[in-house]
Amino acid sequence: MRATPQATTSSMNLYFNGEPLRHVAGSMKLLGVEITHQTAHDWIKRCIGLMESHLESIIPQVSEK
Repeated sequence: MRATPQATTSSMNLYFNGEPLRHVAGSMKLLGVEITHQTAHDWIKRCIGLMESHLESIIPQVSEK
């Protein structure tokens, strides 16, 4: 079964709010998504890489004052 984007973002949200990876996997099971803690870790690693590449392209617009 392929995970939905909602499942991926929910697991990332749980992790970034301080939940350990094993708790993330358990919480996802309650939501009907069977994953292991390693799967959650893989999702987070992949998405962090995507976020980093996107953030590098953003140039802040600041004033000179």
